[in-house]
Amino acid sequence: MLKYQINLKIHHQNYDLTTDEDDFALFLYKNILEDFEVDDNNSRLDLLNAYVKKVYALYQQEQSIENIIDKLDI
Repeated sequence: MLKYQINLKIHHQNYDLTTDEDDFALFLYKNILEDFEVDDNNSRLDLLNAYVKKVYALYQQEQSIENIIDKLDI
């Protein structure tokens, strides 16, 4: 099985993120590129901001799903 590894530097420490799922690896890498500097150090604040951004996107998605469900319950 092929494994994908993405390296990210946060607060001057390297982290290797590994997955063996093709689609998820591409999705993860695309999102990391949007949220972080992959060739440079990222601060803890960068990490926190990325987390809050993703949680807010999830919140909006759940609100949209609830609105669709409400419309279907007519």
